[in-house]
Amino acid sequence: MKLNIGSGLTRIEGFTNVDCVACTDDKGVQYTDVFCNIEKEPLPFEDDSISEIACYETLEHLENLIFAMNEMWRVLEPVGNLKGKVPREGGRGALADPNHKRIFITDTFDYFTGVNRHNSFRPKRPGNADYGIKPWYKISVDKGINFILRPRKTKEYDKKMETL
Repeated sequence: MKLNIGSGLTRIEGFTNVDCVACTDDKGVQYTDVFCNIEKEPLPFEDDSISEIACYETLEHLENLIFAMNEMWRVLEPVGNLKGKVPREGGRGALADPNHKRIFITDTFDYFTGVNRHNSFRPKRPGNADYGIKPWYKISVDKGINFILRPRKTKEYDKKMETL
């Protein structure tokens, strides 16, 4: 199963659309398949049951980013991908929308993906503190900011990723 989180009026073929509001176009076509406020409610899916999550232009709208990221981490398979895009800091899109709750820079993702050499299942930043952030692999993060992340869930998989 694949999810399109924060889907709005965007459908991606083969994905289940998840949003916190009913998204209906002018013709009455319903776009939301599953209603869930991802910053307050657990995603209604089993652990490790989702192969891919699309999350485009959504994370900047969240106040409780860590909760939402941890929920996506929980439902993704260990080899699943979280793909998305957020407006980059300094861009008009980052500041113009009054619904945006946060601004991203490429380093923002280091808080989720930086490897802590003392505890591989805790991100490197913010140092030795534990804010409950689940660890991710950074597959790619560009200056756009388009990103692909993969949950870091098992030590065996950790070793396999080190060789890539």
